[in-house]
Amino acid sequence: MAKINRVSLETVLFKEKFITEKDIEKAEHYQKENGGNLSEIFVKLGLVTEEQVVIGLAKQLGIPHMKLTNYKLDPEIME
Repeated sequence: MAKINRVSLETVLFKEKFITEKDIEKAEHYQKENGGNLSEIFVKLGLVTEEQVVIGLAKQLGIPHMKLTNYKLDPEIME
């Protein structure tokens, strides 16, 4: 079985320059005090946008990120 070497989301967000080391420390402190998921905490504390989290997750998983707001979908597809 192939070994997956996954980088943490906070590392990806840091490498993308969406957050700083201080932001990571702040979010981890909040998590220790209140619990929760780090990606949600980053957004809740206003450190990143939801879009930046999505970009980070795509990079973390090695899949392309595509913003669909620029595309028109055929209404028949939605039926």
